[in-house]
Amino acid sequence: MTIKMLVVSSVELLAKSIVRQLEHLDLEILTAWHIDDALEMLESQKIDLLLTDNILRYGSGPELIEKVRKKYPQIKIIIMSSFLGRDEIPSGVGFISKPWGMNGYNDLVEQVEVIIKGAQK
Repeated sequence: MTIKMLVVSSVELLAKSIVRQLEHLDLEILTAWHIDDALEMLESQKIDLLLTDNILRYGSGPELIEKVRKKYPQIKIIIMSSFLGRDEIPSGVGFISKPWGMNGYNDLVEQVEVIIKGAQK
């Protein structure tokens, strides 16, 4: 079973870097540049995992998370931020602190692998 992941970031370089880091996993990865793009994709695609940046064009990661949780509660979510602390992240949402080096990418890969394994059960 291939997991469909949506990466939402206003920073194209970051999104491309994330896709490169995760391409070895059994994922289909889509990208969106702002909340409206993300919501359109969520309407038209069956997304299993959402990875969103905290700061987005036309809104914020927490705003997107709130909308996703109301309409698609089954979607697993991870948020990336250099401004939020772990204690500010909603319950049940994964967290990646930015800026990151290889440790941050390793943490991201690890969190995604856990979600993939959970979906395969």
